[in-house]
Amino acid sequence: VYVSSTEAPNNIAKHNPDAKIIIMLRNPVDFVNSLHQHLVGIATEDEPDLLQALAKEPARRAGRELAKRTRCPSDLFYRQRAEYSTQIKRYQAAFPDKQILILTAEEFRADNAAVYKQVLAFLGADTNWRPAEFGRVNESRAPRFKALHRVMNSLIIKRAINRLFGPQGYEKIKRGVAKVILKQQSVAKLDAATRQELKRSFQPEVEATAKLLKRPDLLKLWDYQA
Repeated sequence: VYVSSTEAPNNIAKHNPDAKIIIMLRNPVDFVNSLHQHLVGIATEDEPDLLQALAKEPARRAGRELAKRTRCPSDLFYRQRAEYSTQIKRYQAAFPDKQILILTAEEFRADNAAVYKQVLAFLGADTNWRPAEFGRVNESRAPRFKALHRVMNSLIIKRAINRLFGPQGYEKIKRGVAKVILKQQSVAKLDAATRQELKRSFQPEVEATAKLLKRPDLLKLWDYQA
């Protein structure tokens, strides 16, 4: 998500030109589906249909048809956030290749230990160390009480809590409320027709990313035709 920032690469480089950058990519179809459901779940997105949300993107980039509860309009620019090749080029312009590691979520999911060891080697850490287990974190969640969830995610309520308790207090309250009103829920799978339509849409970007990274295997990994 954060790799889509246009300012982050240069800001990081100014702060620490020796910083090591790790970017994890995911099949863009799965990424935008997961992102959309997440934003719907936290009441940032008010369009429950993914294809409709994507259709609204041109208007939203122009400042129209924005969800009422979004604080950052670019959160809703799904296609823009899946423009991996553009985002990677910004980091390549700010850092030498040896300081950038590009991973994929699919390979990490297939072999946690191997990718984790790769990261340790990239960071210059002890590659023999590993955690006791590789558990899942930040799983998808959905509201138990939709009306209460909408109220707690209104900008008026958020700003009031932030003013009264400060940023740290706000985050503490936010986590506590989330435990009460949210429940774990798997990301809903796309139907075959929608998935195929999105694959056709993202094909040029996947090809551009594979070419940029010199990884033609990305097309097979993400189930795209050459």
